[in-house]
Amino acid sequence: MTAAFNNGDIRPPIATKLLTVIFTVSMISIGMAENVDAAWLFAGNTQNGAPTYLDTNSGLTWTRTLGRVPSSQNGVTARQHLQQIGFRLPSFQELQAMHNFNNGGQILGINTGLFDYYETNNTSILGNAFGNGFQTPQKRKGVGHNWYIGVR
Repeated sequence: MTAAFNNGDIRPPIATKLLTVIFTVSMISIGMAENVDAAWLFAGNTQNGAPTYLDTNSGLTWTRTLGRVPSSQNGVTARQHLQQIGFRLPSFQELQAMHNFNNGGQILGINTGLFDYYETNNTSILGNAFGNGFQTPQKRKGVGHNWYIGVR
């Protein structure tokens, strides 16, 4: 029994090869298109060496998660540190957009544990990305430690 391809030649016809190339390029393009929403560019380091990233969707520049501060201080220590490096605390809505819509959580090192709260520019409100991201502002209880991140 002879192969159906080109008089016994078992190599696939050029059309099959061409379709394979087109399919592969299409799949790569689709994969790249999925990352259009996550357009994050390295923007350099702060004076103390913390990496910063530009969210090209919002135009905001973010630090990575910088550390923890006592919740009882209402974010004072975080504000002071961020002011020294030219950043500020984000609003809850900015945290929400950065993480939930612009896919910045991984690149900025957002902690998503049940008790991983983030300081915001509102001294009464914290953010928590546990589960489905930053969905509902959390009321500050003044206990434990909260993460902080800078934006400008």
